Amino acid sequence: MIVRQQEIRTSELSGLFDKYGLDIPVNPYTASGKISFPKESTGSLDPNAFYKEVCKGAMDLEIKRFALYERQIFPIIKEYSDMAVLISEIMTDSQEGYLPSVTLCSH
Repeated sequence: MIVRQQEIRTSELSGLFDKYGLDIPVNPYTASGKISFPKESTGSLDPNAFYKEVCKGAMDLEIKRFALYERQIFPIIKEYSDMAVLISEIMTDSQEGYLPSVTLCSH
């Protein structure tokens, strides 16, 4: 559900950047724009440790994603009310939904 919601928001945001002829800032935290999770090792795998590691990675990325929106994207789009509303919604989703979820599973 979270991934699908983020895909929808990304599509909406991309459309608004196109509408106003703005360049979409590059996400410096991911090479492909997608979350990278640890790969399974060739040794024995502790599923609980692996799950926590994945959640910790997602938590770190969520914190960085919020900073990206707050510091790099919001200043660019604040004069466009429809974009500002969407970014504010994304930031709220991040802080009140995604971050608590991945923080909880990382412990």
